[in-house]
Amino acid sequence: MDRSTEVRTLVFRTGLTFLGLAVLSVITLIEPSLSPFWFFQFWTIQGSLLEAIWSAWPLYLFMIGLNAWSLFRKYDGYKDTLRDIFQMGFAVSAWAGFVEEVFFRWLCFFGAMILMPLINWFLWYLTGVEIIRNFYVGVVLPLANFFTLHYLQDVLMDGYGWIVGAAIITANGQFRNGHAYQGLFGFTLSWFFGMYMFWIMFHFGLPAAILIHFLTDLCVFMTVWVDAFFEKRNGG
Repeated sequence: MDRSTEVRTLVFRTGLTFLGLAVLSVITLIEPSLSPFWFFQFWTIQGSLLEAIWSAWPLYLFMIGLNAWSLFRKYDGYKDTLRDIFQMGFAVSAWAGFVEEVFFRWLCFFGAMILMPLINWFLWYLTGVEIIRNFYVGVVLPLANFFTLHYLQDVLMDGYGWIVGAAIITANGQFRNGHAYQGLFGFTLSWFFGMYMFWIMFHFGLPAAILIHFLTDLCVFMTVWVDAFFEKRNGG
């Protein structure tokens, strides 16, 4: 993991989060009908928070196993102390869990629900065809529904209209693009992780998504801590 890249990315997203919060707050207060959801609707905890945390146990195991397979095969030569590794891991996990979920699962999602109908209308005005709507309804949403094994079908395809599904895909695409520095595998994995976080948000609320994101990142950093512990104990 490139720590400097991770920190710079978090700082940038933190700034965008505060800016986006200010802009979207004003827009939704002026015209709340632009979104089918109340602006703070997903900040309430739905159901059991413990159930939400427990439901993600396969994700924690997968991330631990994936990171362990990558780390334990080679000598990394850690220069930081175990305490520094733990503190940095905890801080970055907490900040990433909060900032990324607030930015992508909330602000980007709401922003896309506001902007995409306007873009769709503009293109329809120019061409007489609802290009954006037809593309998402006919191609993107069915594909996303297939690759997520229909777990998000109620929000991607049913009930809320095309714009909610399109906003999920758009916001999650931005989340995926933000992890492009991790290579093709990380790029792809982040898309599935982001879609799972949307499933968590819709079923348990945004606080649950923040907490699960934090715990997932913490699993990764704790694998680094374990690797560093054995390297230092065994002298490499």
